[in-house]
Amino acid sequence: MKILLVSIAFPPKLDPECIQTAKYFKYLSQNENLTFQVITSDTPTLFMPVDENLNSFDGVAQIIKVPIYENRYSNVLLRKLNLPLIDKPDSKFSFHHQWKRVLKAVKKPDVIYSRAYPLSSAFMASKLAKYYGVPWVMHLSDPWTQSPYFDFSKKLMRFHKKKERELFEQAYAISFTSQKTVSTYKNCYKEYTDKFLYYPNVYDPDLMNNDSISFNGKLRFVYTGGLAGKRSALTLLNSLKALRKSHADVLDKCEFIFAGDVDRHNLKFFNDFIDPSIKYIGQRSYQEAIDLQRSAHVLLLFEAPIEDKKFLMFFPSKLLDYYITRRRIIAVTSPDSTACEFVKENNLGNVVPYNNTGLMSKTILRCFDKFEKEDEGFFQKSGEPIEEFSAKYNSDRLIKLFNEAV
Repeated sequence: MKILLVSIAFPPKLDPECIQTAKYFKYLSQNENLTFQVITSDTPTLFMPVDENLNSFDGVAQIIKVPIYENRYSNVLLRKLNLPLIDKPDSKFSFHHQWKRVLKAVKKPDVIYSRAYPLSSAFMASKLAKYYGVPWVMHLSDPWTQSPYFDFSKKLMRFHKKKERELFEQAYAISFTSQKTVSTYKNCYKEYTDKFLYYPNVYDPDLMNNDSISFNGKLRFVYTGGLAGKRSALTLLNSLKALRKSHADVLDKCEFIFAGDVDRHNLKFFNDFIDPSIKYIGQRSYQEAIDLQRSAHVLLLFEAPIEDKKFLMFFPSKLLDYYITRRRIIAVTSPDSTACEFVKENNLGNVVPYNNTGLMSKTILRCFDKFEKEDEGFFQKSGEPIEEFSAKYNSDRLIKLFNEAV
């Protein structure tokens, strides 16, 4: 079977969706009955830096690269001029407008599989599926018009709702990363109920960590990922301020390492509270992030405060990277979030509500007590891997879906 994968977010770009695409594609490409062509963006792609350590899958598939004509300055100008093109559907619109450009390189596929975001990937796949007259499976890593992040004018919203319905009608199946998102869309589009499927963010079972815990040195807390806007480490930082006054001896035996992009707003929080226990080391490669995670005793997760219940449908892919380390997790999130459910249901650690510095302080002190006692079972999580989130398991499910579509 010939599969055409359409995704701007394809390795070796360093981006959460690229990494998820790579995990799925690793196991899809191991099936001897499938051959692949991939349409992706050329590098560099804005906001998707290249990580040479990520497998580009050269030789596994024919990679067709399409240049995207955008830069930071043109994006700012288009928005200042209030030109809607940049949001039809996104700033990478030049990608799908070049769909005819790829026709000479593409051999007619049996199935088209697209992964979006960015939405321009889905728009490209839609045009190619119409041209070739083949079934199309569309994956949306985030909800579309039902996303609480969607903040467009009424006119633009009408455009997106129209396009969402058109693409949903055309696609053979539409997959989302959480059951909450599937339920939301089933309520919105009752006529397409059977098309909406659950294909979660996944972990690579080959990377499951079995290294034992080391109690040499300091108790290490690690966060890998971005901090921007309301997604901040302020709950932890305020807790550390209090602990520096009451338990300075404990903090002297702890280290809190932050790796990833931080916006000015969040960088100010770090600059306002300079403490020897805190280390911000900037963005790191994917492999360096994995190594940092595995060096930790405790992994930290921060989500933005949930003011709209629609935010509850998001499942952070970072949790799966954390999960395979088998390390304890402290998640600062809403008690109703998907992240909270995942941590609690699988006994992975603690959930701390936003701004609850008292509970955060108690949690840190408890971790330190267990560290002093060298309680390996407290920090190292055991048990059989959860198949529901395995890249291999879900890739096998996807192959069955491709066969059904054909």
